[in-house]
Amino acid sequence: MVILAKSEHDSKLKFGRKLLSQLELYGIDPDLTLLNWYIRVCATINSRYPQDQRESWTEALITFNKLREIKLANSHSYNSIVYACNSLISDPDEKHSILRDIFSKCQNDGLVDERILTSLKRFLPPKLYSDLTTLDSRDRQIDMRHIPSSWKINKTSIQ
Repeated sequence: MVILAKSEHDSKLKFGRKLLSQLELYGIDPDLTLLNWYIRVCATINSRYPQDQRESWTEALITFNKLREIKLANSHSYNSIVYACNSLISDPDEKHSILRDIFSKCQNDGLVDERILTSLKRFLPPKLYSDLTTLDSRDRQIDMRHIPSSWKINKTSIQ
C-alpha cells in the first residue's frame, strides 16, 4: 500500500481496492497501518476529474470511519484523512467544514498531535486554524503545552 500511495499510477485506487479484496478473500483482516496507507492511496489519486476525486474521498472516509467505529483510529489515521480532505475536496467552504468536523473528532478521541496541528496550519486559513486550535497561526513552532491534555490523552505513535 505504501508503494501505491507514493506511486504515480493512474489506477492506484483500483489496485488498492483489489489488494484489500484479496486479503478479504483469504480471510486476512488488514491491519491499522495498511488501512492508514489505503487512506493515503485514496488521497493521492492522479485524476483531476471531480467524480474521481469524490469517489476517492468517499472511499477514504469510509475507511477512516471504519477505523473509528472499531476503535482502531490513531493520530496517523487522522492525519491521513486530513490530508485526503485537503487533496480531494475542492470547495473551500466544504473543505473547512469537513476539517472542522475531523478535528473535533480528533479532540474527542484524544489523538491531537503536532503532525495533525501542522497539517491543519497548512490547510486552513489562519483565523480558522486559531479558532479551532487556540494556537497563534503566526507561531513558527507548535507548542503542545498550550493544547489541553484531554485533546492528546490517547496520543500514539503507532503507524
